[in-house]
Amino acid sequence: MALLRALLYLRLTSVANLVRSRLLRLRQPKYLIGGIAGAAYVWFFFIRGLGPRSNSQTLALAFGDGRAEIFAAIILSVFILLIWVLPSDSPGLSFSEPEVAFLFPAPLSRAQLIHYKLLDGLVTSLLGAIFFALVSTGLRHGWLEALRHFGAWWVLNANLALHQSLAAFAIGRLSALGLNVTWRRTLLVGGAILTVVVLVTVAFRSGADALGFLLWPARFIVRPFLVDHAGLYVLALLPPLGLLALQYFAVHRLASPFEEASIVRAQKTAEVVANMRAGKAVHLGGSKQKARPDPFRLGPRLPAEFALLWKNLLVAPSYLNRKVFLGALVLSFTGLTWLRAQAHLDGPKIAMAVGVLALVLLAYLLLFGPQLARFDLRGDLLHADMLKAWPLPGWRVVLGGLLAPALLLSGIAWVLVFTAAVGLSPLPGKALWLTPQLRVAALAAITLILPALCALQLLVPNGATLLFPAWAQTGRGATGGMDVMGQRMIFFVGQFICLLLALLPAVLAAAATIFLTQWLIGSSAAVLLASLPVLAILLLELWFGVHWVGLRFEALDISAELRP
Repeated sequence: MALLRALLYLRLTSVANLVRSRLLRLRQPKYLIGGIAGAAYVWFFFIRGLGPRSNSQTLALAFGDGRAEIFAAIILSVFILLIWVLPSDSPGLSFSEPEVAFLFPAPLSRAQLIHYKLLDGLVTSLLGAIFFALVSTGLRHGWLEALRHFGAWWVLNANLALHQSLAAFAIGRLSALGLNVTWRRTLLVGGAILTVVVLVTVAFRSGADALGFLLWPARFIVRPFLVDHAGLYVLALLPPLGLLALQYFAVHRLASPFEEASIVRAQKTAEVVANMRAGKAVHLGGSKQKARPDPFRLGPRLPAEFALLWKNLLVAPSYLNRKVFLGALVLSFTGLTWLRAQAHLDGPKIAMAVGVLALVLLAYLLLFGPQLARFDLRGDLLHADMLKAWPLPGWRVVLGGLLAPALLLSGIAWVLVFTAAVGLSPLPGKALWLTPQLRVAALAAITLILPALCALQLLVPNGATLLFPAWAQTGRGATGGMDVMGQRMIFFVGQFICLLLALLPAVLAAAATIFLTQWLIGSSAAVLLASLPVLAILLLELWFGVHWVGLRFEALDISAELRP
């Protein structure tokens, strides 16, 4: 109990200090304006309950409660599998630098340190549960519905947090045996495949539902989202709470030596924070980064823009590469093709739901992706003086900075479009107008347009960064809070308006082309032909935008704009 009281005291004190620091910086106009926008967004969309329909209700309306549970369990199972196949390099229990400095020399046993960190993870997951409950349902259905979603989100977050620690400890044991990353992943993937084969074989021989039997742990965890009756909800919470207790016990018993790895991890984190405060370049994985192969051969005959493309591809996450994109395409095609053949499991409906989900993710990617893909001019803003010294006009520097994020966002968008095209195959006897030829033409047209659209979307936050450099996240510190969220919301609204204005002439040109030519060459050819004027308009807008942002870059005085 003393350990729990100390943990609660530390967390409550940290939250109080965080709130106090956020309130004090509202004295600066740039944070005050953002704070007002963030508070208005939270009030109107969450507290007043005007948020979107909850995920559980959407799934239940689409499939019915039973099939919604299967669909959600499949997504959760894939995520859990990725925890084992793509583990992080952090130890099973990651202690911060202050925790290492104060707790390790303290008169605490190793078991007490483990209990402290596990309880800390469970307390931290409460904050995530509050956020996800607000996002998923808000108060639109009352306090009881919000509390129900809060409990469901907490057991989900807590189980995932403990499972990540469990996977990290298990992988640490394998590393201690001398297995490298390739052998570990081969062993884990082989074990997962063998487990699936055994469970499916047992289910078929016993006459049980193979898919439902295979997904039973994930089904227990997602079931609280889909239960409305209070008594059934309490019963639905018992299995995930039991899994939580089982994983807590397993992590505590399996805990391999973590002290040395935690100290190294804390030192690396401290170096990253120091570099960020000094305005130096940092890597997401730590202060140092492993050597990576060149994304392509950088020869002297290539234009100067390719040097920025080469540099930004090295800065981008290593998992965003052509092998991953090709693997995702193959997995999407084989998985959705198999689902569409499983009529007895409502496979076609699930495949169509995956296709709809891919379209939703595509919309989110086009809206929010440019804000997250910051390995462009925004990431180089502190080094703008060096870029301005290059013997290049400003528009070429801007264009070179756009190439890498536009290429990677286009790759992700292509995967999502292909997934939607495969999954949204119409059911027999329905949507006869959606012929295979029309689907292929639409896929080709959208694939052709997406790179220009992604580059145009990236141009907006880069231009906004040059117009309002004081609001830009320059890497001096990882700031957050409602005021920063408000700043990003203002940028997002501006970007959305620019997207609508940019797409309006392109959509009108596409509609006119399809209307005038479909009677002569057919709908499929008309859709493919309409992509050409759309691409021409987007490229023309991109050309003017790059030159305008380039002029703004040439006029930027970095010493005056970003002085502390």
